[in-house]
Amino acid sequence: MCCAYNYAPQDPQVRMKHTLGFMSLVAVYAPTEMRKTEEKEMFYAKLDFVLDQCPPRDTLIVLGDFNAFTDTVRDGYELCVGPHGTGTRNTNSYLLLNFARFSHAVFGLRPFGFHLVNVLLHSCACLLLTRLLLRLLHLPQGTVLSAGLIFATHPIHTEAVTGLVGRADLLACISFLAAILSYHRAIRADKDDHNDVEGSDDESEAGAAGGGGSSEATLAAITAAAAGEGRKVHALPEGGNWCGGSPWEGLRREGPWSVTEESVGGEGDAVGPSGAGNGGGLVWLRRTGLLAALGTLCKEHAITSLAVCAAWDVIRHRKHVRRVLTFWYLPVFNAWLLLCPLILAHDWQMGSVPLITSPADPRNLASLLFYAALLLLLRAGCVMKGREGKTVLLAVSLLVLPFLPATNLFFTVGFVVAERILYIPSLGYALLVAVGLSRAGRQRAPCHLLLLAVFSCRTLQRNRDWETRETLFVAGLRTLPHNAKMHYNFANLQKDLGNTHLAKQHYQEAIR
Repeated sequence: MCCAYNYAPQDPQVRMKHTLGFMSLVAVYAPTEMRKTEEKEMFYAKLDFVLDQCPPRDTLIVLGDFNAFTDTVRDGYELCVGPHGTGTRNTNSYLLLNFARFSHAVFGLRPFGFHLVNVLLHSCACLLLTRLLLRLLHLPQGTVLSAGLIFATHPIHTEAVTGLVGRADLLACISFLAAILSYHRAIRADKDDHNDVEGSDDESEAGAAGGGGSSEATLAAITAAAAGEGRKVHALPEGGNWCGGSPWEGLRREGPWSVTEESVGGEGDAVGPSGAGNGGGLVWLRRTGLLAALGTLCKEHAITSLAVCAAWDVIRHRKHVRRVLTFWYLPVFNAWLLLCPLILAHDWQMGSVPLITSPADPRNLASLLFYAALLLLLRAGCVMKGREGKTVLLAVSLLVLPFLPATNLFFTVGFVVAERILYIPSLGYALLVAVGLSRAGRQRAPCHLLLLAVFSCRTLQRNRDWETRETLFVAGLRTLPHNAKMHYNFANLQKDLGNTHLAKQHYQEAIR
C-alpha cells in the first residue's frame, strides 16, 4: 500500500510513502543509439545528479527506456545483469552497464563506497605518518600520537577526503610517505651491509629497495597502479640499479646547467656550443654566475653583481610588481589556511584572493613575517642539538618542499589556492604543532584537547557543507560572496532544480 507523497510535473521523479517508509521512483528516457556520444554522457551525468537529490534513506527505483540491450553475456557485469538478458549490445548498452556496475552496483545508489575508500586512505596516511616519526626520529609516543591526531582531524583535509577528485592527493601522500620510509630502510640496509662482500651487498640492496617483504614498496606499487593509469613511467634499468652506480653520477658528469634535448621538450630544441636555440638564455645565465664567482675570488664585492642583476630585473619589470608581490603572498595565504582553517571554500578562483597593487598593502607585512618565521625555524633546527633539531628540520622540509610545485615557481599550474594541495604539507604543520605542544609542560594536555576539539567541530561542519551540491555552493557563497564562479555554479544548480527566478539573479550577479 503506497501513495504519492511529493510530485511536481516537471520533475523526473516521484516520491511515494508506503508502510515501510519512502520510495523514490525515477523515470528516464535515454537518447537513442543515433544521438551523439556527448548527449548520451550528458544524460547519465544528469541521472547521477537526480539520484543524488533523492533522500538518503529512500528505496530507489529507476525505470524507463534506456534504449539499450543487456545481452545474455554476463562476463564482467554479473552484479548488474541477470541470467535472462536479451538482444545485442550497442553503445547505449555499455553506457548503461558501466553506469550500473561502476557507480551503483556494489554500494547501491549512494556514494558511500567512494567515501569509505577515501576515509580508509586517509587513515592509512595517518598511520604512515606515525610510523615515519617513530622510525626516522624515534620521537616519544605522546608526540607521535599528537602529530597523528592533529593531521587526522585538520579541517583543511575535508576537500581531499570528501571529494572523489581528492583521492589523487590521498594516494600521492601515501606514496610520498612510503617512499621516505623505503629510502630510510635502504640507507639502513646499506649501512648494515657496508662491510659485506660485493655480491652479498647487491642482494641486500635489491631486497631493501624492492624486496617481497617490504610493506612500503608494496603500498607504493598499489598506489602507483591506482593513480598512474594512462601515465608514462620511465623504468629503471634491469635489476633496479642505475647504470654507473649512483643516480647522481649523471648529474655530476653533465653539470647542473646542462641542457639536453629531452629537458627542453622536443626535437630541434637542443642547445649547441654556441648557445643558440631556446636554451641560449640559460647558457648566458650560467656564464653570469661563473663571472660573478671569478670576480668574487679577486674581491668579495664582486658577488654584488648578482644583486645588481636582480635589481635590474625589478627595474625592467616594475609594472609587474603587483604580480610579484601577490606571487609571494600566496604561500602566506595557504599557510594561514593551515593555521586558522576558519574560512574554507571549495573554489578560490575568480578574484577570491585580491591582488596586491601597492607595496604599502598590509599583506606585504604578513609576507615578511611569514618568511622571517621560516628562517627562524630553520635556524632553530640547525642550532638545536639531538633529536629535537632533526624533528624541526624534517617538519620544515615536509611543510615547504611538497608545496613548491603549487607555487607556480617552476611551472604554471591552473590555480592559485586549492585546499587539497595542502594535504601533504600539513604533515609538516602537524609535526611542528606536536613539537610545540611537547614543550608546553603541564599545559600540553589541555591545549592539545582544545585544539582537537576545535578541529573536529570545524571538520564536522565542513562535512555537512559537502553533503550535497546545494549545501556546497551555499557554503561557498557564504564564504566568498564576490566569487563570480560560485554564483554561476549556484545558478546552474537552481536552473536544474527549476528555480528560474533565483537562477537568473545569480547569473546576473556572476556577470556583474
